[in-house]
Amino acid sequence: KNLGVDTLQIAGNAVTIPTSTTLSSNATNLGTSYVEILDLTWTSTGAPTICFFNFGFQGSGNAGTFSGDLQARHGSTAITQVALGPDNFRLFNYAAFFHIASPSVGSNTVSIYAKESQSSDSITVKS
Repeated sequence: KNLGVDTLQIAGNAVTIPTSTTLSSNATNLGTSYVEILDLTWTSTGAPTICFFNFGFQGSGNAGTFSGDLQARHGSTAITQVALGPDNFRLFNYAAFFHIASPSVGSNTVSIYAKESQSSDSITVKS
């Protein structure tokens, strides 16, 4: 009830180490093979880590339809995949997901890759 702390010291990185990144510009002209559009590298202490992903996309294609995929990777391992496709009720689509990792001690990288299903598709990914 009457607890108070004047000065609190917590050992280095014992609670959180916030790190973030965002696209510097929209990702366009993706092509039909996965291309990296964003990455984030951090030095891990080995503690559990949570990664949040939030992005928007829009597109066009043959007869108004388009499709593609966005993939999140930890190192070279795919951790999740999101289908990119039209929603007839929205001009712009949003998606969000998270991943809980137990990274190895040292340098770790999480990357976002995206691709279009057909060369006639045109998808723009925005952060």
